[in-house]
Amino acid sequence: MSLDVTWKELQEMDFGPIEWNVDEWVPAGGVVLVWGGESVGKTPFCFYLARAIGLGEPFFGHAAAVGRVSFIEMDMPPRMTRARLKNLPMPDTVKFTLAPEVTRIAEFEEEALRERFAGAIEHEPRVVFVDSLRKAHPFDDKVSEAPSRVYFMYKRLFPDATLVFIHHERKSSADDERPGAESYSGSRAWSNDCQIGFRVSVDRRKAFPMMVKCERNQIGEKDWHKRFHLEHGWLLTSNNDELETVRGLMAQHTGVALARAVQDALGCSHATAYRRIAEVK
Repeated sequence: MSLDVTWKELQEMDFGPIEWNVDEWVPAGGVVLVWGGESVGKTPFCFYLARAIGLGEPFFGHAAAVGRVSFIEMDMPPRMTRARLKNLPMPDTVKFTLAPEVTRIAEFEEEALRERFAGAIEHEPRVVFVDSLRKAHPFDDKVSEAPSRVYFMYKRLFPDATLVFIHHERKSSADDERPGAESYSGSRAWSNDCQIGFRVSVDRRKAFPMMVKCERNQIGEKDWHKRFHLEHGWLLTSNNDELETVRGLMAQHTGVALARAVQDALGCSHATAYRRIAEVK
């Protein structure tokens, strides 16, 4: 239904606070796009988000609302999914749908998709993760109409849920002029039509090599990021603990003494100690 208001009426409208499934990461409703290159940790990152929501426990310091989660896995075979989750227990509130990819237009009809994802739909999830976007539809990623068709269809299936699509980074070429913030495969509309978009990248020189950066945000702050370290394909840690240690030491020391205290506490180099202090400031 359309809403006709004057400028003054619009200014006086009270929309209330923004609701989140995971504070700053996953809003209530809408579409979230998570993209990055191969083996950078996109899926394990989303496993941890799903687990936080399923348990209602904080996601590395960010509050999470408890709720049911459906994780639709079409990118990895069941054996690999089981191996990835062997050491990461999930609550029963997180239900996995291990399904083949959608390859034909007939498979993308609403009735066919409802049958394919019947278990996920019956779970009545608060959040739905789809791995991967490319396997979730039969269209050409580069066609500008594809994003709206795909997002609309999955919203038809899960009208009350937040949709989190995991997407692959495009292969770069010499004539590719799109910035890194638009490095996902296919049309720009994939991020233009979502509410929040995160790019996952890796810099092996960093103590916490994996960076998840907010590149698209219709709700709040853009261009913020958080660093993680992924081990064994499933164990995710962040630099939250290190930064809390630095904050505590800053209350006791200053200058060179602070740098030395941080270096001793973290077991890092002098240069890294100064970087951690700068991150806190």
